[in-house]
Amino acid sequence: MRVSISLRLAQTDWAEASAYVTEAERLGVDDVWSAEAWGHDGVTPLAFMAARTTRIRLGTGILQAGTRSPAAARHDPHESPGHVQWPLRAGLA
Repeated sequence: MRVSISLRLAQTDWAEASAYVTEAERLGVDDVWSAEAWGHDGVTPLAFMAARTTRIRLGTGILQAGTRSPAAARHDPHESPGHVQWPLRAGLA
């Protein structure tokens, strides 16, 4: 069984969020998810957590790829093998 957690959409206390995710990683949680919604970026919290974790997988539930440049949306698996998940799916508007 895989165990996942998610970040709050309107995260304001980054120290608290960082402690939450690093403790979850220590306890063996497999994934942490972030989502994007009106006025809330889904990537920045994951970048913040990637700098503080090593094993836990990071992913976005919803990410508006059309609002990002190709360079910002690019992912090189050699930079963070297995750490950051960037699933791209086509969707209906």
